[in-house]
Amino acid sequence: MASYPWSRQSKAKGPYQQARDWVGQHVEVSTAGAFALGFFCNRIRVSLFKRYPNAAKIPYEMIQKNKWIKGKVTDVNDPDGFRIFHMPPINFRRAPKGKSDLKDEVIGIRLAGIDAPEYGHFNKPKQAFADEAIAHLRKRVEGKVVYCQLLARDRYGRIVAVPKIRRWFLPRFLTPWAGMHISFDMLRHGWAVVYDRSDAVYGKEGKEAYDILQNEAIQKRVGQWVNGPDIETPAEYKRKHSGIVTDSAADVELKPLEDTKTRPKK
Repeated sequence: MASYPWSRQSKAKGPYQQARDWVGQHVEVSTAGAFALGFFCNRIRVSLFKRYPNAAKIPYEMIQKNKWIKGKVTDVNDPDGFRIFHMPPINFRRAPKGKSDLKDEVIGIRLAGIDAPEYGHFNKPKQAFADEAIAHLRKRVEGKVVYCQLLARDRYGRIVAVPKIRRWFLPRFLTPWAGMHISFDMLRHGWAVVYDRSDAVYGKEGKEAYDILQNEAIQKRVGQWVNGPDIETPAEYKRKHSGIVTDSAADVELKPLEDTKTRPKK
């Protein structure tokens, strides 16, 4: 019988060719696996081990997504701001104690949604109740671990954030959901007013929650409202002393989240 080229069966591959095919297939699989493993390990490293030494090192994406970070408060330098030493979830480094050791190693935090009495920086006199306001904030957070939800970055390079501290009866990991809201606490005790410029950020609770707490403090005449609602606000103080209204939370990069109608939690 005549045979044709297309009817011939292909020859079986020899051992050498089979070995080459086996190696090629497994190299492709190994390369893809190594890439996936490397990507996964890097994500783990960033989320669990990476420490951000200062505000400039925090990626914009983290602020845009309103991520939470944890840190120890090293200094309360203003009635509505403090500095933290960032502590990743898995942390092997303690916060330095000396000021020289903390240089470029702390993140400046500005409390979101509020404006507190001016503390008299840049050779300006202190505003009334500034000492009481900063003393209250120091009592709440100084030396403690705080959780901060990132909302924006202000023109001074600080992070505008919602800071919360652990309640003594709760596990620490629940702090972002059920911890003490420091901005709310300052309003509740009458040591701050609602910051209501167009560039303000408030977090998921929305401005209405802040307004409720301020109105309650006015009615109770606590803190700076002790003599009634007619007070000099921080904006008025700055207008009087500088001719223009500026604020440490101005020029933020992000808009506030949508307001909700829920009453603020304590």
